[in-house]
Amino acid sequence: MNPPETHLNFSNQYDISYLLLSDPDARHIKAFGILNESYKPGHRAHGVPHPGIFIIDQEGIVRAKFAEDGYRKRPSIDLVLEATRKMLLD
Repeated sequence: MNPPETHLNFSNQYDISYLLLSDPDARHIKAFGILNESYKPGHRAHGVPHPGIFIIDQEGIVRAKFAEDGYRKRPSIDLVLEATRKMLLD
């Protein structure tokens, strides 16, 4: 939702050294199937994704996806680590 300039300003302000991604048209959010559809076009939050974790291998293939409807419920770290280990061993 935020343009790249907003992310750049934010990362400079808080001295963030990792890459922040921008998806102002929600193209990638829609492609991953995680668009929060409770915000209709025209709403200031339209284009916001459901929170999620994707485990992607070196070829760019999604090997595991953890997504929830609400932002308060998150997958357990043990479940995420188990999926990551499984991917590395396959």
